[in-house]
Amino acid sequence: MFIVLVGLLIALVRPAPEKRKYVLCRFWLYWFILLFVIKFVYEVLVQRTFFSTYWCYLFPMLIFFLVRLREGLICTIVFYAGIVFSLFYSDFQSISLTDLKLRFFITFSFVSVGSFLSAYMVARDQERLLHNQRTLSKEITERRRAEQAVQRSEEEARRLAQENAAMAEIGRIISSTLNIEEVYERFAQEVRKLISFDRIIINILNPHDDTQTLSYTSGIDVESRRSGAIVPLAGTATGECMRTRKSFLFQTESMDEVANRFPGLLPSFKTGLRSMIFVPLISKDQVIGVLSLRSIKLNAYAEEDLRLTERVANQIAGAIANAQLFTERMKAEQKARALEEQLRQSQRIEAIGRLAGGIAHDFNNLLTVIKGYSELLLFKLKAEDPLRSSIEEIRKASQRAADLTRQLLAFSRRQILEFKVLDLNSILRNMENMLRRLIGEDIELVYRLSDHLGKIRTDSGQIEQVVLNLTVNARDAMPSGGKLTIETANVELDEAHTRGHIGMKPGRYVMLSVSDTGCGMSPEVKEHLFEPFFTTKEWGKGTGLGLSTVYGIVKQSGGDIWVYSELNQGTTIKIYLPEVEEEADLLLEQDAKASLPSGKETILLVEDEPSVKGFAARVLSESGYHLLEAANGHEAFRIAQEYAGKIDLLLTDVVMPQMGGKELADRVKALHPQLKVLFTSGYTDNTIVHHGVLDPGILFLQKPFSPETLLRRVREALDR
Repeated sequence: MFIVLVGLLIALVRPAPEKRKYVLCRFWLYWFILLFVIKFVYEVLVQRTFFSTYWCYLFPMLIFFLVRLREGLICTIVFYAGIVFSLFYSDFQSISLTDLKLRFFITFSFVSVGSFLSAYMVARDQERLLHNQRTLSKEITERRRAEQAVQRSEEEARRLAQENAAMAEIGRIISSTLNIEEVYERFAQEVRKLISFDRIIINILNPHDDTQTLSYTSGIDVESRRSGAIVPLAGTATGECMRTRKSFLFQTESMDEVANRFPGLLPSFKTGLRSMIFVPLISKDQVIGVLSLRSIKLNAYAEEDLRLTERVANQIAGAIANAQLFTERMKAEQKARALEEQLRQSQRIEAIGRLAGGIAHDFNNLLTVIKGYSELLLFKLKAEDPLRSSIEEIRKASQRAADLTRQLLAFSRRQILEFKVLDLNSILRNMENMLRRLIGEDIELVYRLSDHLGKIRTDSGQIEQVVLNLTVNARDAMPSGGKLTIETANVELDEAHTRGHIGMKPGRYVMLSVSDTGCGMSPEVKEHLFEPFFTTKEWGKGTGLGLSTVYGIVKQSGGDIWVYSELNQGTTIKIYLPEVEEEADLLLEQDAKASLPSGKETILLVEDEPSVKGFAARVLSESGYHLLEAANGHEAFRIAQEYAGKIDLLLTDVVMPQMGGKELADRVKALHPQLKVLFTSGYTDNTIVHHGVLDPGILFLQKPFSPETLLRRVREALDR
């Protein structure tokens, strides 16, 4: 038993791991309890000397105190129970009263002390156990908090790393290309890595008309809100975002709230989108648009998402601003190139005009004689005369030459126009039958004339020439048949439409559109379309002056011409002429079968070209007029001074040496106030015209003229 006690004490005192010390204590304690029980049974049952071993009373308590194990408490309780049992089992007769009291006192004392120590030790162990548990729980809690903090820190670091990577990628995308469409697509992919969305929209502000353009959309399709759509700012969340320059979240399930606050969001709301972020795009302190992310989940976004969206919006705003600047610069360069081309074309026209003007005067004088005398001969020759066909060819050739000269003057805007206020619809209706015969039966002619069409101011004969030339070109573009559509409409052109066209001003215009379903033209052909002598027709089938003549007439009338064409898709030519707020002038139709007019009045004929003067004098004198002839202005003025009778009409050339026709007319009218004046010329300066338009009240006869034209114009002047 002593050996067991020594082993137990060594196990308690010797340094060893806690688990190993615990096992050794239990081992030696079990051996001690077994030996103690054997000794106890032997003393009580055999020797009956239990109370003689007093030291045994304290030993279990010592074991319990030293070991502090449940086995020590059980051992103490069992031992004290054995003492009580021994009191009843022992022979009370052989024990003295004093010894019995002493034994009871000792037993009671040990029991009390043992109970107190047992209770104290158990309570202290429980308190220590609870303290250890609380300490452990606190340590566990703190450790968990530390782990969670580390985990949150790691997640925040990963999130920041992801955000920074995405921002860097967005920056790289922006700097890698100026193609804004490509930037938008790749930008949306990077944003999706950071913030979940079901639809993304980039709206661009149109400050001139308070609208916004949906420059880019991706995700859930909203029918009325697709890319390229133009939407008013009023009643929209983007409009509010642009106005306040502040970002905000809008998340709701109430359609009434959407209708009351932002009715412009109803199309998106009806597709199921419930959570929306709106962030203004600001560049150089100017709001240029709004970035919007949208989700079908309610309350899908938090303030953190809003701040992150603002970061990416700052980058895309810069890209959009750069793209807009690049686009504006490209448009400016294109406009500059277009204006340069228009300037070069104007310079070419001016050069051709100077050339045409230089030869037109003399050339038309020659053509007047050739054409005039050929028509006089045709009047006198019988139908069966063999010379008639030859003279007819001379007349036709002179007419073609006159047409060519007139086209050159028209293209160079040096042709003299007699402006009248016209109803374009009336002119087109009068030409319909002629146009149908011109295009043939295999081409369908469709008129789409606008009701209440505005009036225009131009030369009626020249506008008819424009329609004829465009119709001929359309017919030649449809050799296998097709459809020709002639349309009129009232239009209003703003500054954006007129900015790139020299001479055009914003305002109301009358549009004439001629469209065909023919072969169309390539961009290369379109670039040279209005150049004189440029033609795509076979040799001998076109002069190349048809469209150039149209261009000159339209420009001289203060209008403009635009061409839309694609290969194998047809061509549309639109002419815009300024609208005037006046009543249309009455156009008198001449009766081709009516006899040639004549008269008895006195005419002062002034012409510096002898052959032309001789031709005109012959025609007028044969028609009964009394003629006074002069070769220049000074001679004519002298005749007017010396002539005592009444001079009814002054028929004078405009361009003459020393004294021009306008100066002559002013001086002669001072002598003869009732004098009528008729000017004639093949090409004139600015004495009676301004920018090719006759001054009000001026009567003019264009060279070359025929005998019939001369007589009718003279009669018109005398009867005016």
